[in-house]
Amino acid sequence: MTASADGEGADNERTSSTCHLEQENDSIIRAIKARAATLLRMPVACVEPLQAVKYGARQEYKPHFDYFPRDSDYFEHTTHHGYVDEDGNEQPNQRLYTLFVYLNEPDEEHLACAGGTIFPECNYEIIPKKGMAVLFHNTDQQGREDPMALHGGAPNQCASRAYTKYGLNIWVRAFPMPGAVAHENTEARDYLASVPTCAPCASVHAQVRCASDSHA
Repeated sequence: MTASADGEGADNERTSSTCHLEQENDSIIRAIKARAATLLRMPVACVEPLQAVKYGARQEYKPHFDYFPRDSDYFEHTTHHGYVDEDGNEQPNQRLYTLFVYLNEPDEEHLACAGGTIFPECNYEIIPKKGMAVLFHNTDQQGREDPMALHGGAPNQCASRAYTKYGLNIWVRAFPMPGAVAHENTEARDYLASVPTCAPCASVHAQVRCASDSHA
């Protein structure tokens, strides 16, 4: 997969629309970021500007990773924010977590065609449900890129404008973002442990179905 300089998939990978919500003085945005930080036991300063996403008819985002690849041309620009370890080596400000929030859900008429969030490595498809969120790691406890984090937005196959999907990306970094107000405890206090293996898709959650069945 190719990626653009801001860490997002290139245009040939994504047909959905996005919008960054950078109004940090907005009380609703501040509340959302604070709630995400509390959930993940991270400082609010580590939360990136929120990103709203929209999937219209026939739109999708092919499987991709949210972390910044170490071998990419833009890795240093996007992750080298001046954090140095005790040996003097700069530590990349990588994305640790992705929290994706569903802002709406399909009704019965559009349930089959709407498409959800797919995780190919586990054969999962998360069916959108308003107010629900899916959380996953982008790196493991050693900071290595996690191949299990491969995910995508399945095509919205609903005809014309009958149904549009909306969601919210909340990305959390290892260290505070540049320009953010840093507080004490700027590193994760406890890294949330990953599940080592994939459970059968039908037994994970009521909103999870097997991706291979829905897109056969």
